[in-house]
Amino acid sequence: MKDKRFEGRVAVVTGAGKGIGEQTALDLSAEGATVALLDTDQPGMDEVKNKIAARGGNAEAIFCDVSDRSQIDSHIETVKEKYGRIDILINNAGIAPNRLVMDQSLSEWEQVLRTNLTGTFLCSKAAVPMMEQVGGGAIVNIASISGQRGATGR
Repeated sequence: MKDKRFEGRVAVVTGAGKGIGEQTALDLSAEGATVALLDTDQPGMDEVKNKIAARGGNAEAIFCDVSDRSQIDSHIETVKEKYGRIDILINNAGIAPNRLVMDQSLSEWEQVLRTNLTGTFLCSKAAVPMMEQVGGGAIVNIASISGQRGATGR
């Protein structure tokens, strides 16, 4: 039997409804972690949760807009109450309108900053005290290749 290095650990993955977040959640679960899936894509999260369950894992799908501090605080506390701990936080949620800057509104730009930057900060701020209570943890911040290479509309 394969040794599961995250057995007994609880992971929170933002942007878990598809793509990198989905695969990260599946991989963490395969290694034994219980995974709290956070996203605004409820159908996507439900699909990921079902995949994890079909493989014998445990996951919780939680609708959460990481740009909203009250949602983050509430849902991180819910994870702690349900599972007693948070060991791993994967800050993966991110948005990027595929439009030229001249075609974007200020409110769209501000939403990108609230989701991609402030969301990462707020999730970390909410999770760290819980990680400290269990003796530590790990936070992984995921970024897009767009941070290294530009593209039209990005």
